[in-house]
Amino acid sequence: MLGSGCGPGGPGPRPGSRCGSGAGSRFGVGSRGHRGEGGGGLGVFSAVAQDPAGAIYQRSEELRRADMGRLADRLATKTPLGKGVTRRRAAELLFVLIGPALYRDFVLEAGWTPRE
Repeated sequence: MLGSGCGPGGPGPRPGSRCGSGAGSRFGVGSRGHRGEGGGGLGVFSAVAQDPAGAIYQRSEELRRADMGRLADRLATKTPLGKGVTRRRAAELLFVLIGPALYRDFVLEAGWTPRE
């Protein structure tokens, strides 16, 4: 269902969605703004990096990436990685899929319920 909500290429918000209502504005991004359109969501991360607290944020992201690498290693001991999937790629996928941005995109931006 990617691309079916408020984002580029989607037909519009799902019924009950808060798309376009400014729901993302409290996070520093407007609707559709997380990919560089309109609200400039990536600019938020750049701004945070300039702030003294940005060093803390960057360090926490580095630690989270390292943890995803260890998790990928641990999971690979239980079930081998798929053909052509490197440890680094597995760690990157985990970083994205377990990260807060996916929740923001689906629940806060596209109007999915947390359960969906």
